[in-house]
Amino acid sequence: MRYGPLDALKRGLILDALVVAPQNPGGAWSPEKIMNVLNWVKENYGYDEDQLYVIGMSLGGYGTLDFVGTYPEKVAAAMAMCGGANLRQGYCGLNEVPLWILHGTADRDVGLKESQKVVNAMKNCGYTDRLIFTKLQGVDHGGPARLFYINEGYDWLFEH
Repeated sequence: MRYGPLDALKRGLILDALVVAPQNPGGAWSPEKIMNVLNWVKENYGYDEDQLYVIGMSLGGYGTLDFVGTYPEKVAAAMAMCGGANLRQGYCGLNEVPLWILHGTADRDVGLKESQKVVNAMKNCGYTDRLIFTKLQGVDHGGPARLFYINEGYDWLFEH
């Protein structure tokens, strides 16, 4: 919670959205557990199921891609920063969703190769017209976090 949408909102970012930000103390994300959280939110608060957007960085980038790859039919668009994926059932579902992957070329914590593996796996599935892959030249692991604090990324998500 030191960065990300919750911190950005605390610092003054205004989003016309219900923000749900599951926290992970470490280890792999469970797409099923995230879906359970979303089902609880739907029952208790409601949201437009055609407007579910997913964004995450680092371990959250892994969680984003794992969730989207598991439930592509549920996601309107997603943005994953400096992460990767551990999709047991394959990566082809990622091609069904508008997806923007960003990764710094100077990232020493999660190497660029992790995002590149995802992009290569998506290309092996065929159709990648919904994919944007941005390599941020000279940017380290924390660099992409700035996107949480500006409207550009959210505007792109909400266009879908």
